Amino acid sequence: GEEDYVRMLDEFYVDFEKNLVHIDVFVNVKFGCSVKDVAFRVQENIKSSVESMTEYKVESVNVHVVGVNFSEVESDFVS
Repeated sequence: GEEDYVRMLDEFYVDFEKNLVHIDVFVNVKFGCSVKDVAFRVQENIKSSVESMTEYKVESVNVHVVGVNFSEVESDFVS
């Protein structure tokens, strides 16, 4: 699953504009994984979660890959 490839960092930003929301999230990606594919899955999961739990429409989810993790420790990665 996605949790095998990405570690979400504690830093993220949410900007509200009427009933629209813009989200910036910062992640580390596991070495060897497709950054493009992981970022797309993160975008889709965040958008789906926010829109199903709130009345807001997600206008954008910007995924900032700030690092690559070379560790084999699975606990470094969360969904």
